Amino acid sequence: MRDLMISLVESNYEKSDLYEITTAKSSSFSSK
Repeated sequence: MRDLMISLVESNYEKSDLYEITTAKSSSFSSK
């Protein structure tokens, strides 16, 4: 059960990282 929670948390972190990267790219494009 603990392993399942850890894997869920890790996947959430990966998703948030991807979200931040995509938003950072789009914001830099719009600033140009």
